[in-house]
Amino acid sequence: MVDFLKTLAWFAAGALLWGGVDLLQVALSIGGQPLGALVPVVLGFYVLVSALAALLLSSVLTRLRPRWGGAVVAAALVLPGFALAIAYVNFVHLPGFFTTLTLAANATLALTAGATALLTVRSAVAARVAHSRVARITVAALGLVFSVCAARGWARPATTNAEVSADDRPNVFIIVIDSLRADRVRPADGSTRKLTPALAGLADRGLTFQHAYAQASWTKPSVASILTSLFPSTHGANLRRDRLSSEAKPLAETFARNGYRTALFSANPWISPAFGFDRGVEHFFETEQETFGRLVLLLRVLRAVDRPLPSRPLSRAIAHVEQSAGLGVGRRSNCERDRAILAALSSWLAEPAERPIFAYLHLMSPHIPYEPPSGTGGFEGVEQVDLLMRTEPLDDARRDALIRLYDETVTHADSVLAEVLDVIRTHDTNDRSSVVVVTADHGEEFFEHGRFGHGKTLYDEVIHVPLVIAGPGVPAGQARDEPAMLADIAPTLAKLVGIAPDPSWVGHDLLHPGSRGPAYAELIREGGLEAYMSSDGRRKYVEITETLGAEPRSELFDLKADPAESRTIPLPASDPLRDEMLRVRASARAAALAREATAIDESAEERLRALGYIN
Repeated sequence: MVDFLKTLAWFAAGALLWGGVDLLQVALSIGGQPLGALVPVVLGFYVLVSALAALLLSSVLTRLRPRWGGAVVAAALVLPGFALAIAYVNFVHLPGFFTTLTLAANATLALTAGATALLTVRSAVAARVAHSRVARITVAALGLVFSVCAARGWARPATTNAEVSADDRPNVFIIVIDSLRADRVRPADGSTRKLTPALAGLADRGLTFQHAYAQASWTKPSVASILTSLFPSTHGANLRRDRLSSEAKPLAETFARNGYRTALFSANPWISPAFGFDRGVEHFFETEQETFGRLVLLLRVLRAVDRPLPSRPLSRAIAHVEQSAGLGVGRRSNCERDRAILAALSSWLAEPAERPIFAYLHLMSPHIPYEPPSGTGGFEGVEQVDLLMRTEPLDDARRDALIRLYDETVTHADSVLAEVLDVIRTHDTNDRSSVVVVTADHGEEFFEHGRFGHGKTLYDEVIHVPLVIAGPGVPAGQARDEPAMLADIAPTLAKLVGIAPDPSWVGHDLLHPGSRGPAYAELIREGGLEAYMSSDGRRKYVEITETLGAEPRSELFDLKADPAESRTIPLPASDPLRDEMLRVRASARAAALAREATAIDESAEERLRALGYIN
């Protein structure tokens, strides 16, 4: 009986230790956000599973005298630790289970676990430790410390000590409308169709850049370039698991240091604390906030075991626990998410504050699946997302139906923008007005170059974006033709409010006259896809490497004669656009910050897959 109680105590201590480690890796992977109510749920699971293991193994372990002590330590500490490592490596880092890499890695881990366990069983030191009450208490206490850290979180608060007085500085709002093509704001054919009257009204009292380019053709690297004024090769947030480097200097940190109250409102799962976008942000609102429960490895394993069972009872039970703990989130359409952003902004602005405001809003309505409030007309979201892997065109009627749905969501985003601008005007006072920037992180393609969606090319349908700036100090009702980049937004805003730009920023003040050179963009994806672009608004040079090891392909376009980029023109031996692209690419790579990665949990994968990001 004494040996059984010691065995049970060791298994409980091991459960607390590895439960704490699991929770700690979750907290680390999401940037130190507090896990709160998840912690007791997870620890309870670990202790319950360990208690059952102790009951099943106790009779076997007690028969191993005189090696009982070492066997208990191995069963309670060593083997669960390796099991956790194997589960983490498989869920986070390795490809499909039956690939050569995965089989080799798992075989290596299993052999190492077996050898370590065998040495522990035979170890005299382990046997002495097994009888030590202090050792059991120490192991359990260490796990509890990890758990408390995960429960409380340690996300760094935004810096609020102003370097200079912010009393008379304007509020600043950056509003990004995901997937909004430039031709939906100013149609290339000169038509009078107006899908975006609110944005047109803002342009009437502000400055429009007619040749603005995103620095990447999908959300995470593009927004990272907006907020850091760095090119993707430098900030490094390019692949699915990449986080924004902690060495970057985000715009929110700069504004916070200068006395601003900072907030970020996101309807896109990529723009979240999990990927490092909370730096310098005091108030972070996500419409699809991570529940964290499915990041925990034990719960992932239980769900994996549950898949072949009828009705998946374990998953249903876990979902019930998550809902009871307030951790569950139901799916909303992209248009519904934008309404939630509007409500959250209104509530936040209603809070009394003396400091000026810096806020970033990421609206989502025009992102696939296009689900306007009027309905999809039978073109369901799942079918739309499937198009992202399609390399064959739709028939004209179906493509037209898809584009109509997209246009409806563009109009919905504009209606939300109108209400957001009203809320901002209501909040403005006589002594503090607002600078407003409206743009898009990228556009959207409808098979103009053989694909649907975005994040696959650098043609104008995905990187030519609207850009309007309005507010005090901005010329009203003007439009400019010179190339502009989203990386120029940060230094432009800093200049407008009287803040010194960070020396690392590569963008330029858009309000300052003079040539800024061609716009530049990059696309770096899994599988070795790399594309680089330079454009002066009249001509455009693109260099594309389709897969790892393939030879790059060069394309040069005359945008004035061929705005659809349907035919290339001969590339001279020496071309200024190509030379500029090579120069900027080399400079961006030379300045590359340390790359950082994060885990993408099952729930996040489901949400990203629903948006077509994981196929």
